[in-house]
Amino acid sequence: MAATSPRPGGTAGRPGSDDASRPDDPLGSSTERSAEGTSEDASIRKLEADIRKLREDVAALTRHLKETGGDTYKSARKAASESAEQIRAQGEAALENLRESAQDVGEQVSGAVRRKPFTALAIAAAVGYLLAMSRR
Repeated sequence: MAATSPRPGGTAGRPGSDDASRPDDPLGSSTERSAEGTSEDASIRKLEADIRKLREDVAALTRHLKETGGDTYKSARKAASESAEQIRAQGEAALENLRESAQDVGEQVSGAVRRKPFTALAIAAAVGYLLAMSRR
């Protein structure tokens, strides 16, 4: 058994091993390191540029959403206000119509009672009797 002397870089006992060109050498040759460094630098610069562009796009999108959201909120608020005003006006008109109708009915009943007081008294007594009987 022949004893092998350990080589620097952990290649002891491997015949034909060359430290500079080994595929498992983490540092590789100086030419390979230089080429890898250049491509890595280019990749890093590209990534940094992409990140800057992405930040700009996000900022622009945020501004756009704020503007659109503000406009939408203002439009919705204006539409709600206009709708509320329209509903209020319709409610007031309906209430006024109801008051006028109630006043007309009251005047008609009052006129009928003046023309036929005994008939009105008999109707009032009959209604009172029916209400009393329904409560029992």
